[in-house]
Amino acid sequence: MPEIQRTNLGNVVLLLKSLGVDNLLDFAFMDPPPQDNIVQSMYQLWVLGALDNTGGLSPLGRKMVEFPLDPPLAKMLLFAETQVTCGRERERRHSFEIKEEWGCNEERCIKEVVTDLVCDLGSERRA
Repeated sequence: MPEIQRTNLGNVVLLLKSLGVDNLLDFAFMDPPPQDNIVQSMYQLWVLGALDNTGGLSPLGRKMVEFPLDPPLAKMLLFAETQVTCGRERERRHSFEIKEEWGCNEERCIKEVVTDLVCDLGSERRA
């Protein structure tokens, strides 16, 4: 039995959708997988948010296709990125509020926040 008939087709479906293939059930595979496998993969991608209600690629799906990972892992990375970004933004706002309480003028506060950011980026690159 060919491997395409035994494996999860999530990556294949995601890639074909990103290349503009709309009807995967009629796609000319060399060794076509069972249609149930294609439908299950499309359902999984819909649950993950990679496909919209019409079966088209969503904006999240466009980002997920860039990762050479199974779709659930790609979504996990994208979700983690938003969480880290939001956490850092929260820390920056908190830092800015504290500096306002200390009586810093706006220009000096901005310079200090930018300096903090540069230091944070430098420490991340060294790690």
